Amino acid sequence: MVLAMPRRSNKLWIGLWSVVLTASPCVGQVGDTRTTAEKDTPEAARVENLQQAEDLWAELRKLGDWNEQVGPIADTIERYWSQNGWTSEADQFAKLA
Repeated sequence: MVLAMPRRSNKLWIGLWSVVLTASPCVGQVGDTRTTAEKDTPEAARVENLQQAEDLWAELRKLGDWNEQVGPIADTIERYWSQNGWTSEADQFAKLA
């Protein structure tokens, strides 16, 4: 089942995922002084994942009101599609999906 969402909502989700996918590899990379044995426990992995998620959300909150961010992010995605020549019907569907 596919849920139909308003176009503005699609742009919001595209923008949010763009930021998440860009920032997530960077979270938790610096300052980890634990030994390998300390990192290998399931509890340590859960704590690390929660900390990374909290750090990511803290960074996302710094971007401000998402309603103000949707426009510039959507414009950037539009330019990216155009610059790569992705103009076919399938490409346009992928952009909206």
